Amino acid sequence: MSTSFSRSNIKLDRKSLKKPDEFLAVLRKFFSPVVNNSRHFFIAFAAAVVLALGVFAYLKVLENKSEQAMNALYLAQKQVQLDFDAMLQSKNTNKADKSNKEAQAKENALAAAFYYESLDVNQEYSKSLALFENVQKEYSGTDAAFEAKVALGNLYQRHQQLEKALVSFNEALEQTSNRTEKAYVYFAVATVQEDLGKSEESLKTLREALLLNNEQIKGDLLLAIARNHELLKDQAKAKEVYTQVVEELKGSTYAKAAELYLGQLDR
Repeated sequence: MSTSFSRSNIKLDRKSLKKPDEFLAVLRKFFSPVVNNSRHFFIAFAAAVVLALGVFAYLKVLENKSEQAMNALYLAQKQVQLDFDAMLQSKNTNKADKSNKEAQAKENALAAAFYYESLDVNQEYSKSLALFENVQKEYSGTDAAFEAKVALGNLYQRHQQLEKALVSFNEALEQTSNRTEKAYVYFAVATVQEDLGKSEESLKTLREALLLNNEQIKGDLLLAIARNHELLKDQAKAKEVYTQVVEELKGSTYAKAAELYLGQLDR
């Protein structure tokens, strides 16, 4: 037996229609401003969507640029090794037999010595420098561009071109506001200044680095400060800083090194 429904056999309670449902009334009151101002609402909503999509697209572009920059930096760093290997091979025409341990040891010793040999970086690493410069030019403002400048400074310093290393490191300092990065580059600058015999300048730079409160290189900075005081023949100040290392960095390799240097000063 089937049952059918139609509008005619549904009975409505007319009294119930006189009193609006409270829930519907609240909803109507809530959405009334939206309905009355629907045009403005949808314009604002559309603008928000467009803005969100724009921000997303911009972040995606930055992400892609950063990834491309790091790939370019990797290629430049890889080229440094290729250039080095090519130079080493030209110096060592007799390739050692890997089974001959003595010959292999001599080859390794040659590579280690040549690694820090004084040479013209611009000439010998021309391919590498071109790639580093490309990273700087094409990806200016990225982490990779900063790292490329630091890598170039390291390469110059490694091969005893200290003035050029100093220029590269100082340019790297101008490319970052990150306190950790600045501390490390300041330390690199101070090391080059020390190698150039500019201990007064090195001390000034080391103190700048200390002000950045980087605990990871605090020991290195303090030992370098003490060492520069020794180079300036200020034994009393050197002893004071070595003692500071022993007291503040107890049990560390830095403290042990400082104790050794203190013992040498007392002789």
